[in-house]
Formats: sequence, C-alpha cells, structure tokens
Amino acid sequence: MRKMLEIIWYGRAGEGVTSAASIAAEIFAVEGKYVQAFPQFRMEKNDPFMQAYNRFSDSSLKLHSPIQKADAVVILNTEWLKYAYMQPFPDWDFEIRVKKNAAYFINTPLPSQTIREKYNIASPSIYTLDANALAAADPGKPFPNIFMLTSFILWMNWIPIEQFKEHLQTSLSQRWGSDTASSNLKAIERMLKGNANEIKPAEME
Repeated sequence: MRKMLEIIWYGRAGEGVTSAASIAAEIFAVEGKYVQAFPQFRMEKNDPFMQAYNRFSDSSLKLHSPIQKADAVVILNTEWLKYAYMQPFPDWDFEIRVKKNAAYFINTPLPSQTIREKYNIASPSIYTLDANALAAADPGKPFPNIFMLTSFILWMNWIPIEQFKEHLQTSLSQRWGSDTASSNLKAIERMLKGNANEIKPAEME
C-alpha cells in the first residue's frame, strides 16, 4: 500500500522553517523516498510569517500544489497559533490546511494540555518542546528548528533515529560545517534522554 505524509512548517522568517523542511527532504531522499520541500510567503510587505511544506512518499509524487490537509504540523513560533486561530486570513486559512487528527509539534514551554485548551485543538497528538530554551542553555548554540525536526522524525518513524542522526550530521556539516553539526548532534542526544518516550509513532493506514 502506498504510504505518504504531508507536513506543514509554520514560523517566522529567520527561524529555520525552510531549512528544516529542506533538511528533512534531503535525509529521506538519501533513504530512497520520494520527497518535496518548498516554502510559501505571503505577499504583504514586511509580513514576518511564513510556512514550508514537505511531502514524503514511498512511490512517485505527482502532486505539486500547496498542501490542503496536512498529516502533521510543526510550529516553530506560537505566535502562529494566535495568527491562525484568532486572526485568520482567507488565503492562509490554518484550519482547512490541517487534518482534524493531525499531529502537532510546537516549540513552547507550555504543556500540551494547556495548548489544547487555549487554542481548542481537537487532535489527540500534541507534542510540545521548549526548543528555544534547549538551544539557549547549550554552549554549542544548536538550532531550535533541529530539535523540532528530531521530534517530528521520532513520530514519523520511517527510519531509525540513529540512522537519522547520521544523515543529519552529513547534512549540517555540508551546510554549516562540522563544528555546527557536532554541537547540534550532541544537543539532540541530551534532548532524546528527556522527552523521546513521550512521542508516539504515527499509525499509518
């Protein structure tokens, strides 16, 4: 049976939204999957919000359009939730782009239940991680978006986490050098000792 996942990344410009989507695509392409990664910007001048998309499949992808019903949402900045639920824009309607049971990965110090109640999110799969605090506390200055990517990969469960880390080290080294790659990988190790067991792998149809 064909297996495909569609993901939307939300955040502010400069928070690594497109980088995370691109790195994810690189990793799964190396694994032999069919992938897509592309950003979307609003046309309004000085609008700080943006999004990026991923599609991952074990067979050829023929869709080349914005995602309308995402299986997972990664939110790098909780301002996006306020933007989406309290001040919706017709051309970026958050709710129609996300499945009711989509998994949420949110960069926030708040617990998942608080997020669920505050924004009335019905999904049973809400995972929160204070990626900014993790990055700030580490002398190697790892990237918050890489913590969020790792959380998503654990949920996706398409490749073993150790295999993911090997690919990630290669990708980060090529992009930003071996020192940056090493600091991010060490930070991920510490993160995995903390909340990895809280993330339940996706159940594919």
